[in-house]
Amino acid sequence: MAAAGASFAQSSVEIYGIIDQAYTNTTIKASDTGFAAKATIANSGTQSGLATQRLGFRGIEDLGGGLKAKFQVENSLSAGGADKNGFGSRPTFVGLEGSFGTILLGRQDTPLLKAVVPQLAGGANNMVGQIMWSPFAGAGALTSLSALSALTSTVIADAGFGRIARETTIDKAIDYITPTFNGFSAELQVGQNDAKLTGDATTGNAKTDDTGLNVKYAAGPLTLNAGTHNQKVTANDVVTRKNVNNYVGATYDLSVANLSLQHGTSKSNAAAGEFYNNKGTQLGVQVPVSTTIAAFASVGTGTRTISELYKLKQSSVQVGATYAFSKRTKVYAAYGQQQLKGDNDATNGVKWTENQFGLGVNHSF
Repeated sequence: MAAAGASFAQSSVEIYGIIDQAYTNTTIKASDTGFAAKATIANSGTQSGLATQRLGFRGIEDLGGGLKAKFQVENSLSAGGADKNGFGSRPTFVGLEGSFGTILLGRQDTPLLKAVVPQLAGGANNMVGQIMWSPFAGAGALTSLSALSALTSTVIADAGFGRIARETTIDKAIDYITPTFNGFSAELQVGQNDAKLTGDATTGNAKTDDTGLNVKYAAGPLTLNAGTHNQKVTANDVVTRKNVNNYVGATYDLSVANLSLQHGTSKSNAAAGEFYNNKGTQLGVQVPVSTTIAAFASVGTGTRTISELYKLKQSSVQVGATYAFSKRTKVYAAYGQQQLKGDNDATNGVKWTENQFGLGVNHSF
């Protein structure tokens, strides 16, 4: 019993989470030379406006000699729909940490995500208007536009109009995180799902390989991040999909404001050729107005090309502010706009605009 008590004293387990609810009003306008439509969506129970809701458990155990064991079980959480709650659906892993660095095994965020998110002026919020992070909420209706009628709903959902910083979390990941040397640190991630089947002519072999890397330099007010994530899908030894995502970004803390500059690319090749090729650059600022009020803003520009044929220009802007009642509870307001405009003969006259306003409460524990 005494030995068990000593072991327990060297261990710690923490329960943590975020509850975030907002009222949002979203207006979507779409038009081309032969079509025009408008939709307004008011939602009094929007989930995760400022930050994605979650409920998690994490712990660390001192194994002695500078070696520690650590784990995390993080779950998606919805205050408005039990069917959207998922145990272990977010990063869930176990690992060891020591002077050699950290090794983690399990479902994990990608190094690309860990490079992008800390440099987003508005954080990883789920509002319209951050070109590196915000997908187009109503992009499925683009199939109604005559200029884009050849695009299927699958192409739109998977390719052209999701966030530029893609491949955010993968299963079966092995991560190695280096210690920090003179301000430099790095993270390498690999993942593989390989099914080799024999003796069944109707069932093909399937394989998915993921590889990610980020490198970070932080010294004084300057932080530099670079990240990449590559994913290759193979069926019967034929590559059916290859996704390549790259990112570079910088932040500089002026004390009165924190400035950020981000650039990302997201490209995918399918068996039949290029599936999409998206690029975006974003400038952001965070301002601590007072001890309780903070403001943020970002502006971005980029391009989206689908199937090497449909090219569109993108512009994005987002502004917001938070008021903290305490370290854990804050209210927030945010406004964002993102727009696509045709940029070649195949998309002539196409214009897609989303405007969104949100007002919510965020509590972390």
